[in-house]
Amino acid sequence: RSREFESDISEGLFKTASPHEEINEELLEELEIHEDIPVYNDLPLDALPSGEITTMFVSLIQNELSRTIDVPVLVAKGKIEGPVLGVTSTLHGNEVNGIPVISKLFREIDVESLRGTLVGVPVLNPPGFSRRQRAFLDGRDLNRIFPGKPAGTSSQTYCHMILEKFAKKFDYHLDLHTAGLGRVNSLYVRADMNNPITHQMAVLQQSQIILHNTAPDGSLRIASMALGIPSITVEIGNPLQIHQEFVECALSGVRATLDWLNMLPIYPSEKIEETSSRAKTTTCTRSYWVYAEHGGMLQVMPKINTWVSKGDVVAVVRDVFGNILVKYKAKEDSIVIGKSVNPICCAGERVVHLGVCDDEFGKKK
Repeated sequence: RSREFESDISEGLFKTASPHEEINEELLEELEIHEDIPVYNDLPLDALPSGEITTMFVSLIQNELSRTIDVPVLVAKGKIEGPVLGVTSTLHGNEVNGIPVISKLFREIDVESLRGTLVGVPVLNPPGFSRRQRAFLDGRDLNRIFPGKPAGTSSQTYCHMILEKFAKKFDYHLDLHTAGLGRVNSLYVRADMNNPITHQMAVLQQSQIILHNTAPDGSLRIASMALGIPSITVEIGNPLQIHQEFVECALSGVRATLDWLNMLPIYPSEKIEETSSRAKTTTCTRSYWVYAEHGGMLQVMPKINTWVSKGDVVAVVRDVFGNILVKYKAKEDSIVIGKSVNPICCAGERVVHLGVCDDEFGKKK
């Protein structure tokens, strides 16, 4: 058998590549994927050209394949020096209404007239976005673990990098969100209303509701505020759907913020009249969630952005036979900020989010 094997080799039946064999460079060039959008290891604001809009990806951490998780970024850099306004969206991967806000903002912006720099991050959580889910790769809610850690879990490290590579480069910050899956929201803003800057930023959004909130909840907003960066959260409707009316309202709010910062004037026709329905904002000093004590079929009665009085029934839970197990009543006069629309309810789940208007803003929450 060894002689036959040697004979086969001698006849060239088993061929090995010659060290002098030519490489087909044309084929390799044809198969190679050329990325038109550059990827950077950081957000290079100082190095970007003035008077232009630059599209890029910024890498944050590596995934399981040793490939970087790259975040899409738009930067409009004016020719005149000024503040940096950051607008971020989709930190929760299934909250997508901020994406059209940012894309439309950059399509229409006159960068020649811009003073300062506008940074748009349409998808801050690409893994969650690709999976159409709220959480990050490890199943954690990114907006509960800021400021993160330089050496921690994947989500902690990712949050740390968001602060280092994005937030710390902003002078002002708007974080765009929606309700969670199975819930609906009004168009509302969370902000520290005792802070004069974030107070004004909140008012400029012309939302249905403003909620005063300073709780240390691990959010990007609170982490940015701790760094001295004025930041507010804008909740734009519902998850996994484009709420066009709210998108347009949120876009108007960003335009108004640019105008207030003297970064980009808006035309008088674009200014919202004080008599318009959007100008009638309810400012809540605090809020609370009603949680389900019983499982079953849930029905929440009031619509979002409507008032309920103390003692009003706001929700009922029935068993699968249709029998009422429990009625939930408002503890005080309040406005409906958001609510669950998922009829299947387990004990401990959120039912309805109610806002309360007191005489003064609380110092802690």
